[in-house]
Amino acid sequence: MQYHDSVFALFIETTNRFTQTQSTSGNFLRKTVTTTTTGYASPSFYLAMPLNMSPSRNNINPGAFGVICVTGASSCDDEAHVVTGMIALEPLKGGNIPSIEQQLYYNVSSTSSWTTFAFALMTAALTYGAVGMYAAAASGTAAAGGALASAEVTGAAMSAAQQAAVFYAGSTQLTQGGSLVSPQSGWMGSVGWDPSGVGNGSSTGATCTNQHCAGLYAAILQKHVNTDVLDSSSSGNLSATNLIIQGNCDITWTVAACRAAGLNPGTALYRPDSYVEAKTVYSMKMRAIECKAQGLTDKALRQCISPPIRRP
Repeated sequence: MQYHDSVFALFIETTNRFTQTQSTSGNFLRKTVTTTTTGYASPSFYLAMPLNMSPSRNNINPGAFGVICVTGASSCDDEAHVVTGMIALEPLKGGNIPSIEQQLYYNVSSTSSWTTFAFALMTAALTYGAVGMYAAAASGTAAAGGALASAEVTGAAMSAAQQAAVFYAGSTQLTQGGSLVSPQSGWMGSVGWDPSGVGNGSSTGATCTNQHCAGLYAAILQKHVNTDVLDSSSSGNLSATNLIIQGNCDITWTVAACRAAGLNPGTALYRPDSYVEAKTVYSMKMRAIECKAQGLTDKALRQCISPPIRRP
């Protein structure tokens, strides 16, 4: 504001939001879990002004105000170095202020695994084989009553297999939860999958710990930070930002033509009939300094100071 010698400024920040849904497909032996993560962003608008001109000037706890770090760093190292910039930020909501939430991130991931029931069957099969081989070796395969011995071995193996399957299923549900048809990450592994956290962080730049918030922050950086809001040819801005700055009217139309057509001419994009206010006294003082520095006097000085009809 000081750089542009402006009393007011439009401050725009983004807020973000995630949603996650899960769907499960497959049968009682094998399941596939699909997680869908969607990230949204919407700009919030504030009118920045000197604190003594703000409606919050008499409020000891204003809603929002600008602060600066006395060290000049973009990220302050100590709260003791933070001082108020005497700039109040008044929220702009309602009326013709757009409120548009825009989807900027979308991710679908799927994971497949066997169910607890499948691993219980596998446990039973392994137990049946192990007990069968052990019992056969212990009873001797060359005995005269071989058929009877074989039946006993089979019965013992079946009984052990059933007990192993029941024990596996019961202990898994007791320690891991879920049901018999819930997907399991592996034998004796965790049951079911929780969607990966999305860690909203904050609009001031929190550290991302997963691909979801990193993906959304990258999109916000491209759509909000690394764009020129006054570039009428830019389609990279957030929709709400474009609407408040440029409106929804052709950039070559006048403000009057836009309104006559029932369209929004925007608030900051210059149009042929836009009202432009300039501080002519201040401008002429600055030009006087420049012109005198060139050594001009009398008529030449007055001609230099006089504002031109059109400046390039």
